[in-house]
Amino acid sequence: MQCELLFNMLDFSIKPDNSVELSEFLFTDNPNIRRAFFNDKIVRAFGTLTAFHSIGQGYVFYSRPGEGLPQLPSEYDLREYVDMQSLNKISSLKLFLNCLWIVRDNSAKINTVVGVIKDTNWANFTNTQFMPTMASGDHYKSSFSAQELVAANTYYKQYNSLIKSHNDTSRINTPIHISENASVVQSVSKSNVSSFDHNKTNCLERAMHFLQMARVEDYLMYKIALYIPVLECLFITDSKDLMQKMRYRVAFYIGRDRQERRDIDDLVRDCYDIRSSFIHGQTMSSKNQKTQTQMLEYSVRLDELVRRIFRQIMDNDLDRFINVDKSERENYFQKLIYDIEGYPYRI
Repeated sequence: MQCELLFNMLDFSIKPDNSVELSEFLFTDNPNIRRAFFNDKIVRAFGTLTAFHSIGQGYVFYSRPGEGLPQLPSEYDLREYVDMQSLNKISSLKLFLNCLWIVRDNSAKINTVVGVIKDTNWANFTNTQFMPTMASGDHYKSSFSAQELVAANTYYKQYNSLIKSHNDTSRINTPIHISENASVVQSVSKSNVSSFDHNKTNCLERAMHFLQMARVEDYLMYKIALYIPVLECLFITDSKDLMQKMRYRVAFYIGRDRQERRDIDDLVRDCYDIRSSFIHGQTMSSKNQKTQTQMLEYSVRLDELVRRIFRQIMDNDLDRFINVDKSERENYFQKLIYDIEGYPYRI
């Protein structure tokens, strides 16, 4: 017996190709894969409308069966096995989509997963609730080239080799036992968040966790507020003078000239003010009040800034951020900001 998984993709397409296969992923809009995946019993159990609207059209990510299933003593263990396989692949695909964001802003998402045990009447229907938005808070369909997907896959494999632990959000799964009467058995799966050890993570892993939370948020003040700890994870090593340190370090790390450094410094300062007002439950002061148009501009600019930082780290500076302890990273930031006599460079 083998477990096959089919993930329904939204706001996603591939141009000019219709399918791209990577080392771990196959993205395709080939209808033959869907037709081969569902038999009549599975469609009856899910319901025709559910099967069609959840996974019956558009692009899908198909996970080919791996090794044969172990000997399982009961039907409950079989359900748990399918559930576990689905959760593991959901975590992998969410990480891949975050790496695709590093390539280009997008709202590509997965909303449902079907896991099937081949040559049996067992299937698992999972609602993932992973619904990223664009930097604007909107949902748009994006078309990707094969080259962009390959670039995202490179970041995915690179990041996967660096992380020390995995985190994931809670979800409710509904395993479905397909019999002649199409009976449905419901259960709630246990999230693995309770076993997540924050102290064993590196700064890039913590930053990616906040990035994922920011990407699924469509309320712009909240989205901006969640991008700030992404920067704190990467550029702060203690709790003193957080805002000033972060502004200078981000500006000097990614700014290409004095004017750009000044613009980045202003952007991070203003977004930090927005974050503080929102997190502390306050309205913006009259001095710092922002229109909706300004809030949109801040969100888009901050999103692009964070993406540039991730690219720079992943492409060139992993050793400065990952394979060092806090004191070494702090020394790097000090040299970035101060001259040889200990005076800060001018922004």
